[in-house]
Amino acid sequence: MEDAFKYFKLAKRLNEKYKDKLNETDKDNQGKMHCRGNVKGISLVSLDSKTPEMGYSGIKTEEKFMTLISPKKVLEKPKRKTPEKLLQATIIDKAMGHPSHLLPFGDNIQFITSELVMYDQANQKIVNDILGFSKNNELYIIELKSSRFLTELQKQVNDFEAIVKEQADFFYDLLKIYGLEWDRCSIQKAVVWPKCHSKNKVFQNDVIEFTYEKEILEQEKQSQLIIEEAQCV
Repeated sequence: MEDAFKYFKLAKRLNEKYKDKLNETDKDNQGKMHCRGNVKGISLVSLDSKTPEMGYSGIKTEEKFMTLISPKKVLEKPKRKTPEKLLQATIIDKAMGHPSHLLPFGDNIQFITSELVMYDQANQKIVNDILGFSKNNELYIIELKSSRFLTELQKQVNDFEAIVKEQADFFYDLLKIYGLEWDRCSIQKAVVWPKCHSKNKVFQNDVIEFTYEKEILEQEKQSQLIIEEAQCV
């Protein structure tokens, strides 16, 4: 399985080695970026509010990475607002800025990776928004939404949970890259979506629900974004 993890290892090393470069904003106003590992290569992804989640994929060497980062290539701004991508970029930016890469919600959940592409037994592609690992040794499957699509979110977390159970050894080995030990069975599903003031908590008990004020993202005031666990009201 060594080949399956070499790009995760490369992404981790590049994020650490070039942390200052990835965090700087240059004269062309290119903001923060980070490297995202996957099975087939790494991506260089923007965390900037002007170009959230945009970037370059299919990077397989440090040399190729350097052609994109020194100096940073100018990214074209999206033609329309992308609140879901802004939410994801904001969350990852806050996690990458934390000494232990903790997500800005929940109880000590470490950010592992994002947009993880996996395939089920029918060779259907399943993508997870954010993968985390908690201090309670639970693997967190986290899905993000800028609208309240209950059925869609439930299907997403359940589909990826099935992948984790089918391929537990893969996730065990992936977490070892980050110095983490998983028991191959403790899984927690979670969603992050806009707050609803009339009724907050709607998911079953097996899914933790986190909410935020959608207006903050619509106004692109992501520095004010607060994500909290929903409560029964």
